[in-house]
Amino acid sequence: MRKLALLTILLFSCHSYADQAELSAVMQHLGDSLLKLIPLVQDQDIDQAALTEEVKRLQGYVHEAEPHFEDQPVTAHVTYDMLKDRIDEAASLAEQKSLLSAKSLLAESMELCASCHAQDRKSKLSFGVSRLRDLDEFQAAEFSFLSRDYESALVSYQAFLKTGKDEYRRSQALDRILAITTEIYGDMDAANKVLNEVNLISDSEKYRVKSWTMLFEKLQGENAIQNPSVHGTPREIEQFLDTDWRELQSFMSWSEQQAYWMLIRRQLTTLLEQNPTADEMPLLLYWMAVADRSTHFQFHESLSRRYLESCMTRYTTHRYAKYCFDEFELLMLVSFSGSGGINMPIEIREEINRLRRLVYTPVSE
Repeated sequence: MRKLALLTILLFSCHSYADQAELSAVMQHLGDSLLKLIPLVQDQDIDQAALTEEVKRLQGYVHEAEPHFEDQPVTAHVTYDMLKDRIDEAASLAEQKSLLSAKSLLAESMELCASCHAQDRKSKLSFGVSRLRDLDEFQAAEFSFLSRDYESALVSYQAFLKTGKDEYRRSQALDRILAITTEIYGDMDAANKVLNEVNLISDSEKYRVKSWTMLFEKLQGENAIQNPSVHGTPREIEQFLDTDWRELQSFMSWSEQQAYWMLIRRQLTTLLEQNPTADEMPLLLYWMAVADRSTHFQFHESLSRRYLESCMTRYTTHRYAKYCFDEFELLMLVSFSGSGGINMPIEIREEINRLRRLVYTPVSE
């Protein structure tokens, strides 16, 4: 899953801005930029001048948005900081005419944004169907999703799946449908309805969708398995994830686990919205990192890494700081492992050692 969400998602997600007029203006600019960037990033041909100009414009909007994150939760800060770093790098690459690298970096940033988009479910915006005339069906679906018009997005993803042949895009469309109906809507009936109506053309697609719908049946059946939403406190979700969920996983296919992780992420996000205490925040950050890694398989530069770093540096003496370090070290080992063994840069080894000292060195009296 790599697409264009960019900072638009974050700004559409945050819902406590002091200056609504300023917010509306920033959102309008971001929507305009998104319409231009989607085809520039997804199309095969590269329009050097247009891409460079739009990335620079986007970079300006990103920096302009920074003050709006002062009162946002730690997860919003984590995502914003990561986005700013990556978009700054993309702008630099575009200026150096490294356009393929800039496009790749933007595409990865887009998926990062898309994953965090699901963390807020309160508002829906519409920029008008007429504005989508220069986009193909899949790109229109992406724009609707990223501008929080979920109903239109579902319609467009279904329309794309009727005729679209590109396997990568088809897989992305199915993932988006799953995310909207489960992680954003939290509605398994809606998920079943939409998934039973989509056009599936391969055995792998049919297997994935069947696995998802079978999981929803298990969650809603007479002898239902546990739904993460019943765990209404950080300590309850911690106990569930640390014990029952490990056992449940052993009886699920990977596709079933994917759908279940989205329900877990929805509940973790709900708990993060309820002003967790300093004692509760580290365990939520840890499990958000594990959930993100388990669903996106991104390691070195990922939201998982940023959540873990925040856990270790903000809550150094908490017992979960050590869990976060162990998960962080695993992420780095996987990132730099290959057929030839582990080829980890010295700066990453030094960072691991620095964080190990941070969380394992006793605080002097």
